[in-house]
Amino acid sequence: MKNKKLEIWLTVLVVFALFAVLVYATTETKSPKSCSGTWSSCNLAYYNDGAYAQANVTNVTNKTSMWMNYTWSNMTNTSNITNVTVILDAYHSHVGPGGPFLEVSVSWNNGLTYGPVHLVGVGDSASFYDVDVTGDTTWTPVKLLPANFKVKVTCLTTTSPGNCYLDWLPVEVTFT
Repeated sequence: MKNKKLEIWLTVLVVFALFAVLVYATTETKSPKSCSGTWSSCNLAYYNDGAYAQANVTNVTNKTSMWMNYTWSNMTNTSNITNVTVILDAYHSHVGPGGPFLEVSVSWNNGLTYGPVHLVGVGDSASFYDVDVTGDTTWTPVKLLPANFKVKVTCLTTTSPGNCYLDWLPVEVTFT
């Protein structure tokens, strides 16, 4: 009788352990490894180190750059993507109303098209802003491959000149 109870408990523990492994979510936050566009020193947004990519804008000139080559170390081609969030460590310098603002959008086809624009009003001191892009598409591991996934950030103002500063542009992905 004792052996039977022990056998049942061991079976329950093994099943529980397997279930926990199967449904355990992994969250990875990764930085870009390359960029291009009109922001000054866009590569300074690769790390959270207090060095800033910068965009100087007026009401008639916006600045746009794309950040790319995010690499997910634990994701497999069968992973189920449950959340994708772009994180901005940013601020602006501007006197008066009308901006600057940041427009954030993502591409999952190497920049051929981009999803909806997410408007972010940043403050005048460095802060973190989360942009949830989970609903922009049905995410798959292929869409997040370095060859496919890009983050586009545009600095714009509607009135007088201003500057946008971007210290870090990681992307956080949760998957099972």
